[in-house]
Amino acid sequence: MRFDVVEPILPELRIRLTHSLKKYRKVVIMHDPEYEAAGERADAETTFIDGEGAIIVYMTPNIDHTAAQDAALLAHEAVHAALFYFAMIGEEEPGEEEIAYMVENITQYLVSEHFRWKKRKIEKEQ
Repeated sequence: MRFDVVEPILPELRIRLTHSLKKYRKVVIMHDPEYEAAGERADAETTFIDGEGAIIVYMTPNIDHTAAQDAALLAHEAVHAALFYFAMIGEEEPGEEEIAYMVENITQYLVSEHFRWKKRKIEKEQ
């Protein structure tokens, strides 16, 4: 799987958003055979891919959610991704502003990717 690079102020972050639960689980299990899914009912899930230095985010392929619901869910996952990122670079106590900027950068990436996907999905169904 190809990971995109989000270039924050700190070292680069490799991240990927997918709407395919099958692809998400394949990548995660390949790196962590003991992976336990959050459950079929989870609307989203974020995992740090150890050894790759990358983060993968899964979001349900639902086009019926409002933009506000989508953005809120992705912001929630961005917090998880930011905390994984800080742990990955060895930052044990990131400052409030560092966290805020990182969450902002990751949210912007996730929201952009999601709405690009959603637009294509809606156009395909028309």
